[in-house]
Amino acid sequence: KLRTASESKGNAEVSTMSNKRKLHPPEFKAKV
Repeated sequence: KLRTASESKGNAEVSTMSNKRKLHPPEFKAKV
């Protein structure tokens, strides 16, 4: 997981990422 720093920042960013994952195809999830 490369999002350790972001997670420390706050869950708001994580929520945004979750939404992006839903919008983007599986390829995006694989990248992340």
